[in-house]
Amino acid sequence: MQYNGVEQDTCFLHTSSVLGCTGRIILSLRHTKACASKKKFGVYAHRVKNRKIPLVRGFDDVFYAPHSRHTEVLKEDILKHASRHPEKDFVMGHPEYDRYTLHNEYERDKKKGLDIDMPVNYYPNNDDTQKPLLQWRSHGNILYSNWLNYYVYQEVPYEFINNREIIGK
Repeated sequence: MQYNGVEQDTCFLHTSSVLGCTGRIILSLRHTKACASKKKFGVYAHRVKNRKIPLVRGFDDVFYAPHSRHTEVLKEDILKHASRHPEKDFVMGHPEYDRYTLHNEYERDKKKGLDIDMPVNYYPNNDDTQKPLLQWRSHGNILYSNWLNYYVYQEVPYEFINNREIIGK
């Protein structure tokens, strides 16, 4: 699937104004979320298709992002929403996760006795006793920097004030 310059291997999205899992999933898609048959869990590859999109400036051709969810949104619902809101960029997954977030979720779910698969593309040689690979941090940092620069700082009108008036000099 592709939207706004990035081909995505999965289809659960957040608006760039949220950039994270705060429960504010794309509002018009909230009612179309469906339970997945199995938890989507691991680190997945994504491909940049349009380098003109400010959000992906500085990205490599392929970048990785962690995913952890029990729900999904249908591709056609996302495309319908995107056609009504072309000004929106969508960000998938959890680029804010640190090295051990998926590991901690995995261990928590195992201790609860849940039917959980090992996170894919996460542990070296699929050995959960090894230190997880951290393969998304640089792109996560670039993503947030681009978002702040191109979508916040350059879009928000600022009123500059005369400091001398405030401090009386």
